[in-house]
Amino acid sequence: MSADELKAAGNAALGAKDFKAAAELYTQALAVNPESAVLYSNRAAAYSLLGKVKKALADARRSVALDPTYVKGHSRHARALFDAQEFGEALAACDAGLALEASNETLRALRRQIAKTQAKTETTGLPIAKAREIGEELLRNWSERDAKNGKEGQNNAIYSERLAAQVAFFRNRLQHEGATDMSINDADPYGDGDQSLPRTMAQRGALREIWCNSADVNSWMTEGKYTSLSMACYLGDRAEALAILRRFKDGVEALQSIDSSTDLIRMLEVAKSRKLEVRESSLRLPPILLLFCGSRSVRRRGVSTDEDTAERLAIMHALLAEGARPGARDVTGKTAVHYG
Repeated sequence: MSADELKAAGNAALGAKDFKAAAELYTQALAVNPESAVLYSNRAAAYSLLGKVKKALADARRSVALDPTYVKGHSRHARALFDAQEFGEALAACDAGLALEASNETLRALRRQIAKTQAKTETTGLPIAKAREIGEELLRNWSERDAKNGKEGQNNAIYSERLAAQVAFFRNRLQHEGATDMSINDADPYGDGDQSLPRTMAQRGALREIWCNSADVNSWMTEGKYTSLSMACYLGDRAEALAILRRFKDGVEALQSIDSSTDLIRMLEVAKSRKLEVRESSLRLPPILLLFCGSRSVRRRGVSTDEDTAERLAIMHALLAEGARPGARDVTGKTAVHYG
């Protein structure tokens, strides 16, 4: 492929938010045309969106050096300097670009943002790097499956094999006896999946039996397969559930004081929605349904108390306040009403 073709492919990847692929395509294009200010500028943009500040800054500087009249190169240079917290140099880079094109709204807006953030940082003492560090740590915590392990945890190979067999068993029953389209469920890990109504009495009976017996819900808990929020909901652990939600909220509030962190905030919002809606166990339960399912399990053991109910209600209110869907359905079509 020619440098122009690789550049066009990189631009398409950048537009599709596949920043890693875009950076790789621009690198291939630079191997063909190593003196292109445009390619260095484009790769700087991809690196910035990947959070690779040093690489973005190096590419932006190279772009400006190759063609000092390329306005977008100055814009990318200013952005990279901004991300590196070099506010004075970032403002100078904006001015260099505006000297070439005074009406460039991208540079003018960026300059206002840099000046505002510089002033805010001087008054709050919270640097961008610290805010981004908070956000990236939150993103890691909210993206990983960081559930607590029970006594029969993930290190117990025999139990893991047993749970794998249970999952395969219920998957087969749902597919063949309950007429559930598992391919739809697999493609929708944060949604209700296949909610088509069973057509026969036998199919409805199979789904009801799986639901009444809670499938492998308890096994997932024992082996510590749930994410941390889901585990806290199942156990009715109010302190842990609220702490998880509070850590996220506090982190976002810190990030909101730094304008340059808006992309990271959007990523955190996506991570939060996934944490609130992730489907776990063969019943495909999100945290809000695990909250009720755990309560049902406690009642079955005859140890339900008013205190447990109050704890779970507090968790439910917190989940709803953060955006959890009250009408979320499990794999059999049941909602919180059926679990309550």
